[in-house]
Amino acid sequence: MAKGQQTEQVQEQDFLRSEALKIGYNKMISDLDEMLKTDGITELQKSLLTSQKNEIKKRLGA
Repeated sequence: MAKGQQTEQVQEQDFLRSEALKIGYNKMISDLDEMLKTDGITELQKSLLTSQKNEIKKRLGA
């Protein structure tokens, strides 16, 4: 296999890995949003969930 072809494959794998992470992070944010809508949630729970959501957004670069 030519070196250029290996480099291209590695770049494609990196891109796919990056896209998979974005999908996963967006799903986590969506799940946290749903948890925040739960009835009977305490202020402490809201604070912790919001903190987690903000941390994920930082990682996502949003």
